[in-house]
Amino acid sequence: MQVAEKIQSLEHLSQVELVGALDKYLGAERRLLGCFILYLIEFDRRKIFRELGFSSSYQWMTSGLGLSESSAVRRTNAARIMVRFPHLAEKIFSKILNGQLSVMVLSMIFAHMNNENCVELIENISGKNRLEVEKFLANRIEGYHAMQSTRAWMRILPGPSKPSESSEISEISEVSEHSEASSQHVQNEVFFEAKSNQMPAPAAPATQVPGPAIRLAVTLVGEGARDLLRLRELYPYRDPSQIINDALGLMRKARDLPASRVPKAIQRQIFARDGNQCTFVSDDGRRCSERGRLQVDHILPVAKGGDDRAENLRLLCAAHNQLMAERHFGKDFMRDKVTSAKH
Repeated sequence: MQVAEKIQSLEHLSQVELVGALDKYLGAERRLLGCFILYLIEFDRRKIFRELGFSSSYQWMTSGLGLSESSAVRRTNAARIMVRFPHLAEKIFSKILNGQLSVMVLSMIFAHMNNENCVELIENISGKNRLEVEKFLANRIEGYHAMQSTRAWMRILPGPSKPSESSEISEISEVSEHSEASSQHVQNEVFFEAKSNQMPAPAAPATQVPGPAIRLAVTLVGEGARDLLRLRELYPYRDPSQIINDALGLMRKARDLPASRVPKAIQRQIFARDGNQCTFVSDDGRRCSERGRLQVDHILPVAKGGDDRAENLRLLCAAHNQLMAERHFGKDFMRDKVTSAKH
């Protein structure tokens, strides 16, 4: 039956029947969501995503199942809360089923929960919507508004670009004016404003560079704000985009070549050869798409006679590096090794 025909077939339903059907399907949706979270806990515990060619449960949900990033994060956070606080798992599951808790509000309190306040937080957010939870957290947790207002805004621009400070100023001002949390709730916010005497304009516009461009607006607070102000003092005539670009370059270089016994020159060769991507391939032929947290792995481990030649090296993400180690040495051995390293 086509969608239009299905909708038309519902016209004969009475108000009571229509409301009853919606209530029934909503209840079924909540039960399915609760069960999904329980299965996700076991899925993540076994790290089954590795065998499927993914670096995390999050990546499996977004790339494999097609969930949005926010939906995957909320489900992950709900699952982690139930794992971290097992004495609350039954209560949380029940409240999800009856509609008193949503994965959205659970995700809102995830970063603020600890053993001392977990029971209080769950009880106080039960039955509340997003705005009510935000008000509660603002009164309960010091600095909550500051964290909530630190939201990034990004727009990817096609083709080459020639950014100027004036364009960045207008974009940032526009975003800050329409932010849900106004600047009065945030201390030490930094905005690039045209009339600011502390931030002189650059002597010349940034050099045109090929490739994609990203226009970014962020709110920095605390140390981040002070660090950027200090960099502006050190480089008063450098465009803000150049400062950020240099900082990102340093971070990329530090992350691209992880601490390893393998010489840096060979590491660069491996990264170039493997295309800066994990090389693990699942049984069904799917190559892991992870391009972060990459590690140089020995195909034949050094403990089994392997060497540091490029032919014996490959890029793996952290999850698949651990998986290959478990295949070589066994899960029990690797678990004991990790445990001993923590002590």
